[in-house]
Amino acid sequence: MTKNRQRSEQALERRARIKRTRRAVKRARVPAKITTTPSCQVTTLSAGHNEQTQLLPVNIDSTVHPADRRAVELYKVAITENRAKEAELVKGITDGSAMAECCEWGRLLGQADPASSCEAIVQLRQLFSESIARLKCEPAVAPLESWIRLSRDEQGLNGSIWTDIIPLVKSYASELRTKIRDLLKVTADEPMNCPIQVNLMKAMLEATATDPIIEEDTFVQRSVARNGGVPIGIEQEVEFSPLWPRWDAAKGSDDTELCHFAADSWRNYKSADCLHDKVMAYIKKEVDEGHMIQLANLPEGAVPSKIGAIEKPLKPGQEDADIRVIDDLRRSGVNSRVTKCHNTIKLPGVMTTALIAERIDTHWRGAYPNVEPDLVCIERDVCSAFRHLPIHESEVKYCINCIPSCSEKGQVGDVEMQYYAHSRLPFGLCTSPTLWVRTYTGSARLAKRIFCFAADAEGLQIYIDDEGYFTIRANALDRLLGLLLLDEVLGFITSYPKIRVSSTPRLLGYQWCLSDLSVSVPEDKKRCLAEGVNTLIESYDTDARVDIAILKTVTGRLAWLCHICKALRPCLKNLYATVAAADRLRTRYPHASRIPLAKEALPDLYIFREAIAAEENTPWVTTTSVPASFLLNYRLEDELPLGSNRVTVVISDACPAGIAGMAITDGRAYWFMMQLNTPKSSLVEKFVTPHYAERWSSRDIGPLELLASYCACLLAPNDRPTLVLCDNKGAVESINKLSSKSGRMNRIVRELSRVWRYGRGLRAFHLSSKSNWLVDALSRQPSIEAAREYMRGSTMTKVDMAMLLDSLPATSD
Repeated sequence: MTKNRQRSEQALERRARIKRTRRAVKRARVPAKITTTPSCQVTTLSAGHNEQTQLLPVNIDSTVHPADRRAVELYKVAITENRAKEAELVKGITDGSAMAECCEWGRLLGQADPASSCEAIVQLRQLFSESIARLKCEPAVAPLESWIRLSRDEQGLNGSIWTDIIPLVKSYASELRTKIRDLLKVTADEPMNCPIQVNLMKAMLEATATDPIIEEDTFVQRSVARNGGVPIGIEQEVEFSPLWPRWDAAKGSDDTELCHFAADSWRNYKSADCLHDKVMAYIKKEVDEGHMIQLANLPEGAVPSKIGAIEKPLKPGQEDADIRVIDDLRRSGVNSRVTKCHNTIKLPGVMTTALIAERIDTHWRGAYPNVEPDLVCIERDVCSAFRHLPIHESEVKYCINCIPSCSEKGQVGDVEMQYYAHSRLPFGLCTSPTLWVRTYTGSARLAKRIFCFAADAEGLQIYIDDEGYFTIRANALDRLLGLLLLDEVLGFITSYPKIRVSSTPRLLGYQWCLSDLSVSVPEDKKRCLAEGVNTLIESYDTDARVDIAILKTVTGRLAWLCHICKALRPCLKNLYATVAAADRLRTRYPHASRIPLAKEALPDLYIFREAIAAEENTPWVTTTSVPASFLLNYRLEDELPLGSNRVTVVISDACPAGIAGMAITDGRAYWFMMQLNTPKSSLVEKFVTPHYAERWSSRDIGPLELLASYCACLLAPNDRPTLVLCDNKGAVESINKLSSKSGRMNRIVRELSRVWRYGRGLRAFHLSSKSNWLVDALSRQPSIEAAREYMRGSTMTKVDMAMLLDSLPATSD
């Protein structure tokens, strides 16, 4: 063979390799239909190179290439490991009605119907079904059927529909309440100072409880019934409940204190002075409603607290903004005196919504394959939540406001103070959220026992006073009326104008689209995030210092964003460091207002700005659309075969001599390998700075294996899970945490997040070196020709790693 002919063939092979690589990368960007691979048996992580393999597709003979056989095995291993991880993840998710271990999920997690062992539940369901059926026949209720079909925004504009419905609901609820009291033989009168039917609620909870081990939480109901109020945990003990996590009062909790924004807004108590007229109007309204009492003198042992106020955003058509008032019980020392409350609450997160929506969607697609599920969420809100609960008489003295009087000229003075005592739980007391949630979640547990255990899967989540009930649109009217009747029966005051029934709910601030099971950041919040980030960048450009209050506010909002944009979490590290420095500065200088921004945080702010400002038409952008499955770290439906191609599996390895990887996805498998020459002559040096300048060493293995995974992930479609198998524990930990203590590895993770537009995370599993013999052997081949010979006969396609590296931004210093 002549030299020219040899060069020509090498050029043809190089062009073919480039074309294959381009096709592979392009295919990864175009979502494909779901298909399944042949069913396989489950293997373990322990099969070595010379051991007999335990896993083969049933329609492939034993003469298949060892590389193909091992690739199939590792694919199945990744899926099996992922399912085990998913089960562990689900165990830690709560719907807000109790801590995760005690949640009643119903058909969502395959739990048995409690009615099978509880006659009271059967009878309550019958009573509610009869009342709902009769209520639906009322002429005033008929328009609700059409109202439910409106968009979420249109429902808000047609809030007048409730004017004629509310009296009917209250009337039917009163009748239903009488029937339930008779059924459960509740004869005790309800206390006059509390709107909640505490005796009836206690009876319903105890009658429908089916867990023989965990006692139902009825402490608040018993306390109000016996003592006329609930203790706040200073002088009187708040009974411990096994339904909720234990709380150590000595350690305290940031969750019960003022948020960063509130703390800075009300630092000098000037906010209430500036809004004195509105504050006094608010206080007068609270006194008229019986929530507060004006005092002539302070009682013995009283601890007065100042208040803060802030204006709420204007609502459509509103000329004068409402205010939010908070008692600063932290600075007055009241919160620090709370030592006799031993429970805290567990609130749901965005993963709760993802779990409920995905499970309902999966159930409907499996049970009714020819029917498209029209999933909706019933959003409800309780009015003045904490104000439902009266305070124990002996502890009212700790909940007193002191408000300065107003002079004749209308200016706030310091001579005379007015005192108002709270007779209901105030906003700002550290135990108010716990006591309220322990009360209202009783209604949620009853709702699940009565409604959620239907033939079809339904779910509920509750966040303080906001509730979201998930069902299909065909059942929405019945469930809405049932939930309204239940709350009216129990005495909870529903905010009817805030009710929404739609497939596009706003939950925890996020915008959901239940039709395609995705979540995004609403446009108004996106603008707010962008403004905050730009403010910090502009402040830094001016004098390298930023306002502490703005820094804390923006950092908190960006942390909220990272709940759905998980790949952005590494960018919070330097912002958190600056916030911690600000807290230390405030300890020494309480009135300090500005602090130098960490220089390392500036690139992170640019990344946040880039992610927030991404184009609407860019596929799989975080703030535009994040699939619910990504939030759950890629749950694989039980109905799909174990070998479903809904997942991409990436396998990587590296050694001082070479780097290699594989990507198995969509019925195809790709491999690549690159020899590592001296660092100065290697493409890899753009991404990994070698520990020793003149050679690669074992100290570079972690970053190199992470880079191999990075390259293989470029071949993974954006619309499906990606699981990584790697024999380097540092790389596995970096992928799972999306950050690393190693600066070199942290830069690689951050760039991978940028390439994937921050909208998805990864899940990695450790593979022993013995089990990773396939890719390990590839990385140790003496030449690319030897690697091709090693893979000859395999069905896997070789792609050009150099081309993959050229498409990536350099990360090395």
